[in-house]
Amino acid sequence: MKTENVALWVFLGVLVTFCIYGGVLLFLTWPISELSIDKSASFGDSFGVLTSIFSGLAFAVVIWTVLSQREELNITRDELKSQGFENILFQMLKLHNQIIDEIDFVRINTKGNTTTKGRDCFVTFISRLKKNS
Repeated sequence: MKTENVALWVFLGVLVTFCIYGGVLLFLTWPISELSIDKSASFGDSFGVLTSIFSGLAFAVVIWTVLSQREELNITRDELKSQGFENILFQMLKLHNQIIDEIDFVRINTKGNTTTKGRDCFVTFISRLKKNS
């Protein structure tokens, strides 16, 4: 599930919880005989329980976020190590190909000089080895 979907469901859950709790309080205290600041204050104070619960949940979510980020950081660190190895490997392969491309084999004979370059030198090397062995 995406983070946006989780956040939406958490928000809706908190909203529904507050509405149900408020509805139950209103149901238990109905009919309200008088509207006064004292009665309103005690009604508002009754939501303190929910505030404590949601503060605890918020703290738990912060801890979960820190642990999740630590895990993501470890994964990222491992990927960077792997990418570093791959970069070194490809640089070595590039250097290897560059060295092979720079090989020159010049054959001097009476008809003139013959130059073999790069990978073609290996064919010449193998044919000479077969002649000599």
